[in-house]
Amino acid sequence: MTSLPSSNTGSNFADATNVQQLTSHTYSANFPDDWCIGSVPHGGFITGVFLQVSALHFRTTLSAQNQPNPITLHLEFLRRTEAASALFTVQDTKLGRQTSVLHITLSQGDRVEVVGYITHSNTTTEEGVSSPHTHVLHPAPLPVSLSLLKTDNDPNYHHEGMAFPNFRKASTKAHTYFPHTQPAPNISDEWIRLSTGEFWTDESLGYACDMFSLPTDFLPATTAPSTSSESKLTIPGAKYWFPTLCLNIDFKKTLPSTGIEWLFIRVERKQTRNGRMDIELTAWDEEGELVAISHHVALVVGSERNTSARTSSKI
Repeated sequence: MTSLPSSNTGSNFADATNVQQLTSHTYSANFPDDWCIGSVPHGGFITGVFLQVSALHFRTTLSAQNQPNPITLHLEFLRRTEAASALFTVQDTKLGRQTSVLHITLSQGDRVEVVGYITHSNTTTEEGVSSPHTHVLHPAPLPVSLSLLKTDNDPNYHHEGMAFPNFRKASTKAHTYFPHTQPAPNISDEWIRLSTGEFWTDESLGYACDMFSLPTDFLPATTAPSTSSESKLTIPGAKYWFPTLCLNIDFKKTLPSTGIEWLFIRVERKQTRNGRMDIELTAWDEEGELVAISHHVALVVGSERNTSARTSSKI
C-alpha cells in the first residue's frame, strides 16, 4: 500500500491560521469553513490561531523581548465562534526577563468569544534545575514503525478517519492511526500527522492537542472500536457535540521551526458526568520525548446546539 495522499481540498493550516497585524496590539484573521465542526471553528484550530497571534506579536511589537517560544497557554471559550473574520486584541500583561505574559481576546462583531493567556520565553537560553525522571505511560503504547505506518502497513496500528467527517470537517485535516484495540474504554492512543502535507510546529500543536477520537460511548456501534464487552449506544449520525469550555497546554519541548511529521497522542478521560467531560492529553515526538501536556473541560450536548441561532450568552 502506498502512502496516503495529502488533503487537496480546502485550506492548509498555515493559510487557514494566517493573521495580519493591524496595529501594535490588534490582529485580524479569517476562519474558513473547512476547519469547522458543524458551523463552529474547531477549538484546536482556534488555539492554533491564538498561537499564531502570540508568535507574530513577539516577532514584531515585542521583538526586543527575544522570547519567541510559547511555554503555557490557557483559553476560555465563552461563546461559539463562526466561519468569518475575527479580531484579536492583545494586552501585554507582564513583560519580564525570563517570561512574558499576553492576555488575548478574540471577538467577532460585538461578541467577545474566546479569551486567553499565553506565556512566552526563550527555550534556547533557559537555565535551571532539571530532573532525570519523566512521565511513563501506563499501559505502555504498542511499538510502531513509522515507515510502515506511513503506508498503513504497521502491524499494531491502522489508519482510520475520525467519525462523522461531514460534520467534523476539521478532522479531515489529519491522518490518524489507531491501535486495533485501545488500552481501555477511557484511554485512547493515536499516531497523527497532518493530511495537508505540513509538519507539526508549536502553532499547529494547538490543533493536535484537540484532535482525537470520540469517546466510544458516543459512537455508533458500527464505528466504536472494540475496547469493552459492554454494549455501546447505537447513535444514528453525529448526535453529540463536544464544545470546549477551557483548554490548557504546557509546552514541554519546543518543536523545530521546520516541524516534525509525527506525534503520538494519548488521551485519558477520568469521568463524564451530567454532560461535562474532562480530557487529559499528552503529546510525544517521534523520538519518544514529551512535547506537551494538555487539559480540557468540555460539554457533551446535542449536535443541534452547534447550529442553533447565536445569542450573546449561549454557547
